[in-house]
Amino acid sequence: RLGRLVLSHYFELYDFSAREIEIFEALTAQMATVLRSRQLFSAVETERQTLQSILSTMPTAVTVIDAHTGRAILSNERAVELLGEEVDLVRLASEGRVIRADSAEPYPVEEIPVMQAIRQDSAAFTEDMSIIVDGRTIDVLNNAAPIHDADGNVTAIVAVFEDITELRQLQSALQDTLRETTAMYEASKAIFAGQDVQSITETVLASLAVNVTPDVSHVMLM
Repeated sequence: RLGRLVLSHYFELYDFSAREIEIFEALTAQMATVLRSRQLFSAVETERQTLQSILSTMPTAVTVIDAHTGRAILSNERAVELLGEEVDLVRLASEGRVIRADSAEPYPVEEIPVMQAIRQDSAAFTEDMSIIVDGRTIDVLNNAAPIHDADGNVTAIVAVFEDITELRQLQSALQDTLRETTAMYEASKAIFAGQDVQSITETVLASLAVNVTPDVSHVMLM
């Protein structure tokens, strides 16, 4: 019950006609519908603002995408920073600005986690994605999972992106250092195992060719 609407006449002996009662009941039903709609809208708006506040406090990029249009309907500031003002990963992929991190090949639109989550109705994940935004290439981890309505239909997708660019750069630097250290170790073993100047010289030149790649190498013996 939303309230009570009372209709009366100044004249006590006057009775409302059936038509007047019918109109009155129709008007009150319409008023009740409008009031209920406003209450529901207010409740939904409150929940939306609560969700937006929660998203804003998260350190990772989070966006909610309409399953029918592929458009973002809710995003936090980190998602805007990472994906651009429109927060439209599908559009970025169709423009060739979503690539595979290991090969720099364009990421097929149908293979990005958002589209997989819509098509398969299940969570999807990738760690080999890079996004080109404003001339920058950003390596990301991307998770996507479907959101269902009361009937079990997929209505939206929640997608989470974590910037791992610095981590990838660190991994690359560590791999380079490990490769150089291993090469130097193997070269040192070969040098100490050399039987004569000729074999030692060949070992040194071979190590230089692998690690330094000079145009010309000279070894001067004093």
